[in-house]
Amino acid sequence: MNVTGPQFLVLYVAFAFAANVWLRWHYRTREREARAGPLSLTNDPYQIALLRAGRDEAIRVAVITLLDRGLLVEEDGRLHAPRADGAELVRHPLDRALLEFFKVPTPAELALKSPGALAACNAYEKDLEKKQLLASPTIRASRFTPLVVALGFTLGVATWRIVFALSKGRSNIGFLIVLAIICAVALVIAYRKRLTALGADTLRGLERLYAGARQRLTQSVSDRDSFDASLVAAVFGLAALPAMQFPYLARVFPPPKAAPGGSNGGASCGSSCGSSCGGGGCGGGCGGCGG
Repeated sequence: MNVTGPQFLVLYVAFAFAANVWLRWHYRTREREARAGPLSLTNDPYQIALLRAGRDEAIRVAVITLLDRGLLVEEDGRLHAPRADGAELVRHPLDRALLEFFKVPTPAELALKSPGALAACNAYEKDLEKKQLLASPTIRASRFTPLVVALGFTLGVATWRIVFALSKGRSNIGFLIVLAIICAVALVIAYRKRLTALGADTLRGLERLYAGARQRLTQSVSDRDSFDASLVAAVFGLAALPAMQFPYLARVFPPPKAAPGGSNGGASCGSSCGSSCGGGGCGGGCGGCGG
């Protein structure tokens, strides 16, 4: 074969890129066949928060909502449900679980491990899987065969070239091995995505739908209610809530502390390498990390 090593690497990157794009296109096409949309979630901000960022985020949004409604009170980061009839005033199972959990003053972060809250979140996850917004076991099973096909072609071509190089007495195969591993990992990441394509589309639709509510929330206190705040936090994250209107937010769920100097460099390099392949481009920009 007359293709040189550098030429083959360029061809392999293009081939792996195509395999990555094909797999993600296949998943998107299959997973958009369902017909649920953003309006199917507008009555439950906790499901939106869970869809966007998982169980912990749903619990955090619920805690802030209960604080905003006065059903929880905060003092030095500890929360307490002052009303004995609080559970009768809410309709969401997660709200009831949290009001039960905070019958005695408790640090807010411990709610993330509350069995009642986690059980409510588990029910939300099952509902989102039924709507085909989160990847259910059935969807993951449907993703598996295309993954095997993409991995087979990607790793098969790399293996064939490695065997060919070794048969010619060449040993400069390290970079090809690294590329093959990176691109295989990118394919597996596409397979393991918790959101379906329909779920990602739904989140984008919700962002467009509530962009105006987010802007109004930052401009006026009197024109909003707790449900508006819940939806804005669910769709855009707690950081979207204005600090002046939610002064307890930083005390209840303080932002994570910055890592010590020097540790971010390795994370940045790893993130850059992973994202360059995960986004579809395999190999470009990864040489500086691998070598």
